[in-house]
Amino acid sequence: MKNVYTYLSLLSLVMMTACGGSGGGGSHSSGPADPRLLTSIPEGHHSHTTAVTEDGQKVVVAGGYEAGLSPSQNVFTYGTYTRDTYDVAGSPVKADLFEPRALHTQTRATLGGSKAPRGSMLIVGGQSEDLLGPYVSNTADVYDPNSDRFVSAIGNLRIPRKNHTVTEITDPASFYYGQFVIIGGQDNSGNILNTAEIFDPMTGGFTYISARLNTPREEHTATALKSGGILIVGGNTRGFFGVESTDTGEVFDSVNLSFVPVLGRMSNARRYHTATYIDNKTPTNTADDAVLITGGLDEKGFTYSSADFYDPFMGRFVPVGSHLPKAVFRHAQNRWLFLIIPTREMRLMVILLEPQICLELELYTQQIILDKELS
Repeated sequence: MKNVYTYLSLLSLVMMTACGGSGGGGSHSSGPADPRLLTSIPEGHHSHTTAVTEDGQKVVVAGGYEAGLSPSQNVFTYGTYTRDTYDVAGSPVKADLFEPRALHTQTRATLGGSKAPRGSMLIVGGQSEDLLGPYVSNTADVYDPNSDRFVSAIGNLRIPRKNHTVTEITDPASFYYGQFVIIGGQDNSGNILNTAEIFDPMTGGFTYISARLNTPREEHTATALKSGGILIVGGNTRGFFGVESTDTGEVFDSVNLSFVPVLGRMSNARRYHTATYIDNKTPTNTADDAVLITGGLDEKGFTYSSADFYDPFMGRFVPVGSHLPKAVFRHAQNRWLFLIIPTREMRLMVILLEPQICLELELYTQQIILDKELS
């Protein structure tokens, strides 16, 4: 008989663009107005980043392309309970980030150090521009939501990167436990990278590592596994006829600082997909855990409704037997941590983005059921 569980995946707050909208809505006490309080989101955004604070009370939104297609230096927060929108670290008219950024990363530190405290946001690389034109950034910022301030200057990336990933190393057996690995991306010359480097939140420095990705990647995903490894999936790479999407994956071993190829291939080559770890909450038996990989598109712009599982126990990809009701890319997908309901079949319930073209923060609740069979 098959062991089966049901999981619910809940979509996070996502900022949309195009028509007007308001970011306020909370109640306010009498007295002088807080100069940081914004009546609406400062400008339309895309290719920005978001991260939820440790206490779950704020969403921090950083950078992104503005309506005029220029990268933004603005950072603001949205209150999940108050529904207020605040500029960070002072006046809304000033620049927040070290330089304009889009196609960058933003990662919350769960352990942290003196240069990037616990709960702070590490904001790395991305597309920028100055008076001489566009370029790929090699700088980084650290924003501490507890103090509402940017931490003092930290070091620079060894290689400028955009469309890369940054993931915290959570394996206590690794010498780099609590540090961050920056993987792949695209450099200032348009090269798709097979390199990686590590950020140390204690020193604020970036260190180049000798290990190389088996496949150069940008626009891929990086998902932390319970084993301590990091699953790297899909993205764009260089092929015989130029840039093409890849159906391959590999696992970063943070103990040995190596990249190990995943057995087999996904059902489709993907970029702009999602990859979410599904934890069955059985610490003595990880054989029923999985990473759900959904949607995305290829280098020709074809969008997918297919999905795959990565099986951490077997180290291979397994196609999902059913498809999403519509093809999706650049969607959002997160799991609800505490809903695990035994059933007769292995089912995974996912909530996906159904966008409305408005400048708002919205919650979406379209539900889809995907089946995973376990032998």
